[in-house]
Amino acid sequence: MRGKEVQFVYMSQLSVFLQRTITALLWLGGAVVFFKCLLSPLLPFLLALALSAMVEPTVQKLRRGMGVRRSFAAALVTTALLLVAVPVTSPGVLLATLLCTCLAPVAGQFGWGWGLAAGFIHMTIVQNTSILHGGMNLYNNGFAAGLVCILLIPIIKSISPEPEED
Repeated sequence: MRGKEVQFVYMSQLSVFLQRTITALLWLGGAVVFFKCLLSPLLPFLLALALSAMVEPTVQKLRRGMGVRRSFAAALVTTALLLVAVPVTSPGVLLATLLCTCLAPVAGQFGWGWGLAAGFIHMTIVQNTSILHGGMNLYNNGFAAGLVCILLIPIIKSISPEPEED
């Protein structure tokens, strides 16, 4: 009889161990699903949110100091951060700078400020579309310049005042 009691206690302990192990595995599986399926797609958004919270005091000081809209001040801070993030002497940046002369008509038609904005947008697009062409080349710069014009010219025309007719 004594052997059966010991076996019963042993089976009870094994049952508790198995229940706890299965529970721990289910929690671990749920954590993996959470991080892989939910947190991973949200991570860029959460990082951008954290970065915007970190640069918000700078944006507010710039807005008050220059007397401009908050969106313009945020665009200036973002542009400054992009300039710091990409080394100016890298071959891709130099090639994109040399070949962005295709945007000269934008500056000629709408002024140097819009030309500068087109250049910044071109630099961002040309670095992210190079994978479509297997690297940075002339075709990539032309493609990026076309996208810049498609995006920027309607915005410029909608913002700028219409000329008065005589």
